[in-house]
Amino acid sequence: RKSDRVSPSNLWARSTHLLQQAEIEQTSVEPLWPFEEPLEELLDPGQKVGGVQVNWGLAQVSFLWVENDRGWKRFQNGKEHLAVTSEGDESQITAENVVIQFTRYVLTEEVDGNGARIPLAQLSEGSGEAWIFKNGSITEGRWVKPNITVHTQFLDEAGAPISMAPGATWVLLAPRDSAIIIDADG
Repeated sequence: RKSDRVSPSNLWARSTHLLQQAEIEQTSVEPLWPFEEPLEELLDPGQKVGGVQVNWGLAQVSFLWVENDRGWKRFQNGKEHLAVTSEGDESQITAENVVIQFTRYVLTEEVDGNGARIPLAQLSEGSGEAWIFKNGSITEGRWVKPNITVHTQFLDEAGAPISMAPGATWVLLAPRDSAIIIDADG
């Protein structure tokens, strides 16, 4: 436990130490999506954009493309979204891919601390619109999940799988009509 944080946020672990304690069988893992080859980025750069903003009601989340870092920097309510590393440093959250998966929500009978009913994303099966942000551009497509036992697929207009850039990927389950594209010019 870290003494400079309050419980339960003071429990820290290094994954390398945890993995050393576990008995793990090496198995092949199916990737969630295809990854692009470096040349593919140059052949089809897509529509250049500056980023995306999602309105979550009380919170505005945006990812802005930073060419020098070759990544999407995350902001929340206009401020850099920082994460604390295991060394105690702070750095801005960055991703190589950002996926906006437009999703239908239904209200559950569960309530939050304010008494409001809690919404639940409908993801076990279905399809809908998706925006995939990578390499400073957007690919508009669809997400498809035929049933609960298979991974969600992200497909382009022709029905081909959309490849992701190698690296961190954030998938936002955004309500319909909650996101806007930020132009590359600002």
